[in-house]
Amino acid sequence: MIIGVKPDDADDPREVDFAYTSPKVGINEPVLLCSYPSVRTLKFLLNEVADFLGENGWSNVQEDAPTLLGGFLGEKGELPVALRALTENELEAARDTYVLAANPELPVLLLTVPDVEGVFPWEKGCKVIVRLSEEKLVGTLNA
Repeated sequence: MIIGVKPDDADDPREVDFAYTSPKVGINEPVLLCSYPSVRTLKFLLNEVADFLGENGWSNVQEDAPTLLGGFLGEKGELPVALRALTENELEAARDTYVLAANPELPVLLLTVPDVEGVFPWEKGCKVIVRLSEEKLVGTLNA
């Protein structure tokens, strides 16, 4: 189940547009947390990635480097998404700020969506709006 949240005050630069998943009861899935310039574009993607992880696991997703998953974006699935486990400090901030409804026993993974050209926020040439959206979310986790 996707829970999309858009700030009430869209003019406040401190607010972050984000979406997260709330795993189905009894299903072994992590919570996915994601920011993107348009939360509405995430609904299908988050459900697909959550289902994939529920079926295939996520033990290879680490804190130190993103894990790329292909097959979800682009006309033929050619654009990957990236997953990264949150650090202990980020996890605490995420539970306090973004995923209050989530079971505290479940892991929270950061899902990063590239821009339309497939460039991730940490790569040179990423669209500014995508980079800033990700930076705001990660910034709130590390504040």
